[in-house]
Amino acid sequence: MGQEGPQPSFSEKARMPLRVAAVVVGYLIYRNFDDPVAGGVCLGVGFLFVAWALIERFTTWRHDRLDMMVFAQGLLGAGLLVAGGYLVFR
Repeated sequence: MGQEGPQPSFSEKARMPLRVAAVVVGYLIYRNFDDPVAGGVCLGVGFLFVAWALIERFTTWRHDRLDMMVFAQGLLGAGLLVAGGYLVFR
């Protein structure tokens, strides 16, 4: 039986390096905006959630991922980015 759906945009081998890069960038965002600590944490974690959802979306086969979980994770990340942006830039 063949794979269902279109082939992922990136190889599954690239998933782990992309996740490590997302964690590093999220940490750098947190360290850059640490004046109100809650704002920096929200921005860093929000970026990490959005990046993690995008990596999951573009590196896994359609039948192997839960689309509702990826959507919810991206939505939570976007909410954290908005909240962190409000706390940092108000």
